[in-house]
Amino acid sequence: MNFQTISINLTEGKILVFETGKIARQANGAVLVRSGETCVFASACAVDLDDKVDFLPLRVDYQEKFSSTGKTLGGFIKREGRPSEKEILVSRLIDRSLRPSFPYRLMQDVQVLSYVWSYDGQVLPDPLAICAASAALAISDIPQSNIVAGVRIGCIDNQWVINPTKTELASSTLDLVLAGTENAILMIEGHCDFFTEEQVLDAIEFGHKHIVTICKRLQLWQEEVGKSK
Repeated sequence: MNFQTISINLTEGKILVFETGKIARQANGAVLVRSGETCVFASACAVDLDDKVDFLPLRVDYQEKFSSTGKTLGGFIKREGRPSEKEILVSRLIDRSLRPSFPYRLMQDVQVLSYVWSYDGQVLPDPLAICAASAALAISDIPQSNIVAGVRIGCIDNQWVINPTKTELASSTLDLVLAGTENAILMIEGHCDFFTEEQVLDAIEFGHKHIVTICKRLQLWQEEVGKSK
């Protein structure tokens, strides 16, 4: 596959750039997602199972490379350690977002790896990781019933903010991570300060509009560069 890229404009100054065809070309699917100076890579691989199982053997690993912030480990051991609590939680976010999109009784061992390669200190990587993992599956030959996208919603001065930066999130009364398809919300994670049920539903609707935008563009990209499933 040759190098391919698309851009999705969520709002002014917040653009998602998807790239494929340069890195991990032997994987079933591999995508690099950029927003600002934050860059997240995701790959998807699968092999057929010899024995039938009654569950989907899906493994999702998310890792924030220490070098992504331009730093080097100061200790004697330079290797990355065990996953941090945050990395485990983001891995679960990705898993919960993707698992419902696989066909029933898929007889393949699926592995999705997601790495933060660059972090600018502002654009938070977890919604990018969900989008990158979904895009890697979308353009791969791994069966998938629906394309998934993830966003973060904040609320500043009673205004909804899509994918708030770290600075914006510090003054936000809402931190809500959503993942879903064009037709449904699959995963909700977050917290808020004394919001009514109507306000939370309004935030979910606001986020889902942007999820639909991402999913539709990824669907077109899948048709252009994706492998046959």
